[in-house]
Amino acid sequence: PRLSVATILNDLDELLGSAGETFWRRKIQHALAMPGAGRSEHILEWFGGMGSFSDLILCDINGHMVSPSKGPLDHSSASLNRV
Repeated sequence: PRLSVATILNDLDELLGSAGETFWRRKIQHALAMPGAGRSEHILEWFGGMGSFSDLILCDINGHMVSPSKGPLDHSSASLNRV
């Protein structure tokens, strides 16, 4: 089944919050508060170029709190990009 944008954003918000990632979490929370029509265009701006969401790496060296049990970010990111 296809997941809604809001479901994917909520999952990402939870994952990023548990890892201590604040920059992208704020962007996701902002997108969740937006009406649907503007949300999709806003999200598309996150992909491409240096410093994009695609470049995000959750790891200890970047100051994140990570563990293998957090689940795959790649799956959520890919799902969001397809929606």
